[in-house]
Amino acid sequence: KINRASEDPVVAIRALRLRSNVTELTQYYDKNSKDAESWLKVTEDALTNVTDLLTSAIGQANKGANKLLTSTDLSAIITEMTQLTEEYYSTGNVDYGGRYVFTGYRTDTPLTFMEKTSLDYSDIKDLFNASDVEDVMHISGTSTIDPNADKNGGGPTIESDVTTQTVGRIRLSYKSLDELATSDYSLKYRENFDVPATSSIYQPDDGTGMEVTINATIDGAATTIKVKLPDKVTEEGKETGPQATAAGFTLSWNSDGTYKLTKKSGDIEDVINLSTNGAVYSSYRETTVTNWGTQIESTTSAAGKDAVYKEIETTNKNNPTEKKAWFDSATGEILLSDGLKKALGALPDIVNADTIEVTYDKGQWEKGDIRPENLFECTTVSPYDPAKTIHYNGGTYGHVMSYDVGYSQTIDVNTQASDMFTTDVKRCMDDLNEGLKKLQVLETTIAQIQTNIETENGNTANLKKELAAAEKARDFLREDIQKQLETKITDFQNALDVANKAVTENGTRSRRLELIQNRLMNQVTTIKTLASENEDIDMAETATNLMTAQTIYNASLQATGKISQQSLMDYI
Repeated sequence: KINRASEDPVVAIRALRLRSNVTELTQYYDKNSKDAESWLKVTEDALTNVTDLLTSAIGQANKGANKLLTSTDLSAIITEMTQLTEEYYSTGNVDYGGRYVFTGYRTDTPLTFMEKTSLDYSDIKDLFNASDVEDVMHISGTSTIDPNADKNGGGPTIESDVTTQTVGRIRLSYKSLDELATSDYSLKYRENFDVPATSSIYQPDDGTGMEVTINATIDGAATTIKVKLPDKVTEEGKETGPQATAAGFTLSWNSDGTYKLTKKSGDIEDVINLSTNGAVYSSYRETTVTNWGTQIESTTSAAGKDAVYKEIETTNKNNPTEKKAWFDSATGEILLSDGLKKALGALPDIVNADTIEVTYDKGQWEKGDIRPENLFECTTVSPYDPAKTIHYNGGTYGHVMSYDVGYSQTIDVNTQASDMFTTDVKRCMDDLNEGLKKLQVLETTIAQIQTNIETENGNTANLKKELAAAEKARDFLREDIQKQLETKITDFQNALDVANKAVTENGTRSRRLELIQNRLMNQVTTIKTLASENEDIDMAETATNLMTAQTIYNASLQATGKISQQSLMDYI
């Protein structure tokens, strides 16, 4: 319609605005939304693969729950489940455009260790609840079974020497832990410590931080807790140092920017967690277990391990209420006395907090182990400056990655590792593989004893006693593997439920993005139409005007031609 803005400033201004809108909408539709769509599609494919793997593992566990299967059959089933588990964790390392999709903002770091690694992590906080306390069976006496008892001398191992001990345990997220001193690991459990939500928050105008007053009832007594929250926290627990408050509580800061009020008395500590705005987030009474028994290490002999389990059995018999724990650093287990098991198993749920916390160190990692920073609060040496450490907050602040896909519209594209993956799958397979290994050793021993009995010409009484003991141990172990497989079905199903929830959430985001894309496409079409109506001429009208002008022009030419045909001679 115009060639210069001065011809019609209104049309010109409107044209610039509409062209800018088209450019922005094109960016949202052709670039941002397409990139978000690709990220969600990669995630969807990975999640689908995970659900298929877990479903197959559940099917194998159901197959293995048949009591008539031989050790060879079990070996094939457990091997298949192990391979499915390895692929489950490998799927967590999927990337999009060179960025790992399940590790939040750490897009340059995979979910798992890609090879065997030595890297020190300290204060790994493994969190559990009452439902995670379970029983584990140990078979004592198998280490003394001797296939050559008739030749080696000494008394034979008899059936009564083979016994079982069933004790409570908490299975940690990792095995093969460092050989730790008692001070290098801890077990804490939390009980309800109600703090009524009657608090006031005052924000002074001088910028010195919020003033929080909490009116609570502690041990039946009305208590007022006053604390001043700083505006800026530079490092965990530090700024001017922990601050003492009224009522004997001390203020410190968590790595996620929240605040913690604590009052310690012996092994018991009262804790009140405050959110960044000063509101009470959670409260509990935390007890630290200090009664530890003999530690089991990777170098502990089989007889030494038997002695520890018998120590637990004796403790339960002589003092059933004693709260005592034993640490098995080789298998990554906290073994519990009956008194402690009952206390932990009866813990009620606490709002915004887990009821059991185990803290430990680990420095040796196998290929496929989940990197602790992806799931847990922990500390490690900075890869950029060995003199400094990095404290990971365990995802307390979510690593949500969002794409701008419209005017004031964003969509979350990533699924975080904590929403999808768990160490329980790998630890379940550790239990099964360890049980299978012991079963195969026993069956090899039984076969050797039977061969020796058949080829022995003399007295085979001792060998027959050894055989009876070995068969008893095998039957115990076979029954235990049977029960474990039945339990693993539930564990794998829980992991599948988590995966299905992630699939649903990712699908919901994909569907929302699809609706946004459809709206963007319609908006692009609408804005382009408006721009055309604003800038462009009416083609039909212009064509008519052109034809009219052409007709007039032609008529003028004809008139001029007729006039030009007459000459001066015609008038002489």
